[in-house]
Amino acid sequence: MHSKGLAGSDRKDLFIFPETPPLMHKPSPPSVSNTSSSNGY
Repeated sequence: MHSKGLAGSDRKDLFIFPETPPLMHKPSPPSVSNTSSSNGY
């Protein structure tokens, strides 16, 4: 699992949490908004 690297992690994340990528990309939820503001993204 860890041997695969980022590529493996990314693919696994998408498979395990198919709703995580869209949520992270969309600044709709307050959780992401707060993190974005702090990170200054």
